[in-house]
Amino acid sequence: IGDVCLIGYSGGKLAFYMYSEKMSQLSVSVIKGQVYNLYALANVGRIDPPADESGFINDYAYKVDSVADMDSRIPFSWRMAGLYVGDAMTLKVEMSRMVARVWFSIDSSALSGLEVTDVRLCQMPLVMKPFADDGSKAEHVSDVGSGDWATEADIDRINAGGSACFYTLENCQGKLLPENSDPWEKVPYRIPGVSELCTYLELDCVFEDGAEYGGKVTYRLYLGDDNVTDFNVRRNSEL
Repeated sequence: IGDVCLIGYSGGKLAFYMYSEKMSQLSVSVIKGQVYNLYALANVGRIDPPADESGFINDYAYKVDSVADMDSRIPFSWRMAGLYVGDAMTLKVEMSRMVARVWFSIDSSALSGLEVTDVRLCQMPLVMKPFADDGSKAEHVSDVGSGDWATEADIDRINAGGSACFYTLENCQGKLLPENSDPWEKVPYRIPGVSELCTYLELDCVFEDGAEYGGKVTYRLYLGDDNVTDFNVRRNSEL
C-alpha cells in the first residue's frame, strides 16, 4: 500500500476527506454523537470526492489504461456504514483487493503432444466503481481492454504441469446461461450483446508432430463461478 484515501459522510453529506502517503495511524476530527458512513481506498492516488454520498457511490470510478497500471499497486477498498461516534476511538480498517486472481493450469494427459505457446487474459474492465450496489455492477462495465498475460517463465511452468496466475479488476456480469449444463456451450454466440464485455482467458496451443491432433489451436475460456452458467469475476477472490 502506497497511499490511502479516507472519506466520511454524515447525513448523506461529505464530512471529511483525508489523503496520506504515510502508513502510520491516520487521525481525523469528527463530531461526537454523529453517525458516519466511512470509505477508504488505497493505491488509487488522490481523489476529489463529491459533496453528496450518493454521487460518490454511483459516480466515483477507479480507472486504468492497462493492467500494467496495477503491476506494483493493486487497488484496495473498504467501507463501514453507521458508525456512531462516542468518545475518542481507534478503528481498524481491513481493506480488500479490488482485483481477482485467476489461476491457470492445464492437464494435457488426454491430449498428448499439446504445448501451450501463449496465455492472455482478455476484456479486463478498465473502469471499476468500487462502492456500486451489487445489482448494478454489470451496468458499470462498459470499457474493457487487454489484460494480464503469461511471461515466458509462466509458459514454461504451465507446460511442465505447473500454474500461472493473472489479475483482473472485478467484472460481475451475472448468470447469463442459467439453463446451460454443457461447458462447451459457454461460448460467445450464446451471450449476444455482452460477449464483448465478459472477461476470458485465451490460450494458443500447438500439437507436436505425430500427435493425435495436429496444428495450431486457440481456446477461449470464459471466467465465472462455474464453467457452464456464471460470468462473475469477483474482487478479492481466486478462480
